[in-house]
Amino acid sequence: MVKVAIAGASGGLGAIILSAIVDTRNNEVVVLSRSPNPSLTAKGVDVRLGSPTPTMHPSPPPSTDHEMSESQLAIVAAAKEVGVERFAPSEYAIEDYRDWDLYAGKYRIFMDTLGTGTPKGETEALGGLRPWTFIINMKAETADLPGDWNSKLTLTRTQDIGKLVAAALDPDRWEEEMGMNVTKKKMLVKENTEEDVKKMIQEVEGARFYNQVRLSIAQGEGVVESTLNKKAPHIKPWIVEEYLERYWSGVELGEAAWEEGNIIM
Repeated sequence: MVKVAIAGASGGLGAIILSAIVDTRNNEVVVLSRSPNPSLTAKGVDVRLGSPTPTMHPSPPPSTDHEMSESQLAIVAAAKEVGVERFAPSEYAIEDYRDWDLYAGKYRIFMDTLGTGTPKGETEALGGLRPWTFIINMKAETADLPGDWNSKLTLTRTQDIGKLVAAALDPDRWEEEMGMNVTKKKMLVKENTEEDVKKMIQEVEGARFYNQVRLSIAQGEGVVESTLNKKAPHIKPWIVEEYLERYWSGVELGEAAWEEGNIIM
């Protein structure tokens, strides 16, 4: 049993991770919060207003706001000061992100984005995320592909991320990088060559980061190794086909049409 400190677990992905860790009943959980959280306290979770204590294994807050970098640096400093044994930063990353000039924003790609707009339980489908789309818009039936059909991208459901994070607390040592491995109508598909995407990076300023990510995918860097899955073989994450079947099968959609995607810049 270890004592794990989680910062930012009141909602979103943080709450999903907290729930998964608590459900295992294998570890002592402390939530670091800026303010009291009666709902978590009622569940028996130790909510503390302050820095982590020695021997904790903290996971910082999953977030996308502009204060992310400063808040994470602060928690790294606090963890170092009290002698935390292991630290897991909160981020989604592919192996090669050297060309992402906005990587400081910790861009994340979750399978849950495919649930945006579904009438079959959108809140559940989003898994704590806000509605937004990335490359594929299921409701509009469009796919703005980087490269060709051979480009691959790793997508993970937030609920499965929570289970895998909980399982990651068991090993005595962590690897430096630990990755996680319907409808019958035709989508409108746009294939963008690498040169097309490179041109858009320079010319479409408002979507610069979006296109930098798409360029990495087109260059074969969108797949994350399933290191953590191998360490927790008892956890069976959903595959994309299973997710789409659950939230989109039988849904009547209108005529496919391009629309402005709700993406993180």
